[in-house]
Amino acid sequence: MTTFFQTMRLLWIDAAVQSEQALLRRADICQTFDISISQAALDLRQFQTAFPGRLEYDRSAKGYRAAAQSMPSFPECEPATIRTSTASIAIAKKRLDRAKGGAA
Repeated sequence: MTTFFQTMRLLWIDAAVQSEQALLRRADICQTFDISISQAALDLRQFQTAFPGRLEYDRSAKGYRAAAQSMPSFPECEPATIRTSTASIAIAKKRLDRAKGGAA
């Protein structure tokens, strides 16, 4: 079962590769969602399992992009809106965690 925050990260991964502005790296996911590299790797693996053929890894650039001719995994969602919304939710969660004295 996928948690709410895992689902948000999977949506964000799809939107990030859809934008085609740059390669997606694990560090991008870590920075946006304040998660570990190992969690980002798990999220990418989960995404690839759920949506085979959507991502392709560029070994020389060490990053992911949308595979040629692949379709968005969440076509009903606007990529720019997803990226902004998920980043805002991640920031809000960090603030709430800090306010509760939890992990930042």
